[in-house]
Amino acid sequence: MLITNASIVASQSLSFVTTDEDYPPYTYTDKNGQASGIYVELAKQVAQSLEQEVSFYALPWRRASALARQGKIDVLLIAYDIPENRRNFWIIPGNELGTTSYTICTLKEHPAIDKNKRITELPEKLTINTVDGYDYAFSARQDISLNTQAIGRSEPHLISLLLGRRLEAILIEQSTLDFHPRKKELCCLEEKIIGATEFIAFSKAATSRQQAVNFSSAMQEFKKSPAFKALLNKYQIKAL
Repeated sequence: MLITNASIVASQSLSFVTTDEDYPPYTYTDKNGQASGIYVELAKQVAQSLEQEVSFYALPWRRASALARQGKIDVLLIAYDIPENRRNFWIIPGNELGTTSYTICTLKEHPAIDKNKRITELPEKLTINTVDGYDYAFSARQDISLNTQAIGRSEPHLISLLLGRRLEAILIEQSTLDFHPRKKELCCLEEKIIGATEFIAFSKAATSRQQAVNFSSAMQEFKKSPAFKALLNKYQIKAL
């Protein structure tokens, strides 16, 4: 969806932005070009409980995060609790979406890794490719000594490069792999890297801390409701 700065400023709603890449069932762009998925619906229903109107924009990740940092959009739908994000966003407990885990994959046909080995046993010369600019790649480099290289523009792009035999190995979110149509062609380590929790992050340049706190309280109450259970059932997810 194309947007202009003027359209954002003119809007009286609480504006959210997320990536335009598809990560079903969490976030994806539907056939009408609208942001969809359980994270989007969750944010909408929490906002409605606060009697707030909302608008959603699906944009390339770098532009999405930049607009939110600059305060041209109010809320970044998915952000990790890392130093850079804490400088630019209100990361408030209660606004959690879920905790991600990552997996290291290679081609099943030409495996560069032994899935039965531990991460610490990976060959030192093996390059683990990640998505350029994604927070989880930052976390992986900080928490685990991996020889990483940021190359892909998105996780689907990263998988396509691996399937095209242009990469040795990749680090991706487990949920992305779970829903990928060609996952059976990949060989992944049994050991998972547990990542940071995903948050709904309010831009410090556009919102107050109190707005983020109010949303957090409403989010916690909503997660106790039958409507939240219905949302999980709709997307066939056991928990967030």
